[in-house]
Amino acid sequence: MKTAIDFSRGNIYKLIYSLSYPSILAMLVNASNNIVNGMYLGNLIGGNALAVTAITLPIEMILVALATMATLGTAAMISVKLGSKRHKVIDNIAWTGIVSALILTIGIIIIGTVFTDSIISLAGGKGVLLDETKIYFSAILIGWLFAPTIFLANNLLRTVGEAKKASSIMLISIITNVIFTPIFIVIFDMGIYGAGLANSFGQFLSFLLILYYYKVKKLPFKINFKKVKFKWLYYKKMNLLGFSAFMRQSLNSVGAIILNNLFFAYGGVVALNAIGIILKINTFLFLPIFGLLHGLQPLLAYNYGMKDFKRVKEILNKGMLIAFTMSFLALVVVMLLNDQIINLFTKDDSFFAMAKFGMIFVMGGMPLVGIQLVGSSAYQSFNQPITAIFLAVLRQLFLMIPFLLIFSYYFGLKGVWISFPIADILTGIISYIIIMNGLSKLKKRWEKQIV
Repeated sequence: MKTAIDFSRGNIYKLIYSLSYPSILAMLVNASNNIVNGMYLGNLIGGNALAVTAITLPIEMILVALATMATLGTAAMISVKLGSKRHKVIDNIAWTGIVSALILTIGIIIIGTVFTDSIISLAGGKGVLLDETKIYFSAILIGWLFAPTIFLANNLLRTVGEAKKASSIMLISIITNVIFTPIFIVIFDMGIYGAGLANSFGQFLSFLLILYYYKVKKLPFKINFKKVKFKWLYYKKMNLLGFSAFMRQSLNSVGAIILNNLFFAYGGVVALNAIGIILKINTFLFLPIFGLLHGLQPLLAYNYGMKDFKRVKEILNKGMLIAFTMSFLALVVVMLLNDQIINLFTKDDSFFAMAKFGMIFVMGGMPLVGIQLVGSSAYQSFNQPITAIFLAVLRQLFLMIPFLLIFSYYFGLKGVWISFPIADILTGIISYIIIMNGLSKLKKRWEKQIV
């Protein structure tokens, strides 16, 4: 078994580019789709549509967290095995990941259907927002029949260097959503349910493309389904390795729920709509960083498996530099054009003023958070789940959530806003120290093994 690209040699920047650019492109398109979707909701539906998406966002983040836990862990395990040339166990690891995705699909659909009211209420969907949010959530839940399998397929394709195929699976879902959302909303008069249904339809088409790739296209590896076995040991390890991504996403979701409730308490529906706009713009800023992580993860894991310290360190340093530069440039563009961007979502003066004010605080320190994301992904690739988990939870659990609760108590809505830059700056500084210390320890450990 071999990768489509040789991860062990060649220019680092070129390798990162070749592995990451399809995902970065897909993430940019996805971020643009998020912006366009917000424009559809704000202009075609109006009312509280943006607030509804702000409420469902933390729910979707939890679902993504669950879907990425075992799938990222599966990819990390396979990448290390490829680097260390231990190919015989890969089929069983992949099959265990597939079974895990199927189990998760069943669980999400059952829990999401039975506990809809409780889930939405917990996320901040109260009063006049409850019914509309239930309608939208019921539509996007359909897509989760396919989402866990899509996540797994994307990660497996990137593991063997098939970044373009992995990204095309994402792109077809995004493009479908952009095209069909206005059709379902306006032509079929389905309102906010149509917006959610367009998203689910895109997931279905992505699932069909996965089947096409596996059945028709020649891939670097094929699973022999007659000989594979589900391994409980692999199942536990892949979930442990992916637990850092799960915790990061889950805590982001908890943070979003706290934000929804704080904004509603201190600023009402106006504040909730404003943060809905800001979070959509913020997604545009940050999704490309996750595209970069998609390329870094197999590259780091493969070279870690080879125990090539010099190359691992170079990949990690350049990955952090690229993450910072990308997010900083995106931040500059957003700040220079903030009036024009906010105008795309709403012409309401009260929403506009609050979104413009809050954007400075929410996005000001975000470039430093890229260091944390790269570090957490790296330690996941290094089979060091404890450090990966700590870096993943650092911002939300130890900094952001405590600051939100403390500062809002003393300063109200302004306290909520100032929590963002303080948490982000501290996150970047602490993460960098941990990463550099970890690299020093790794070098010493490998040098002892060689001696």
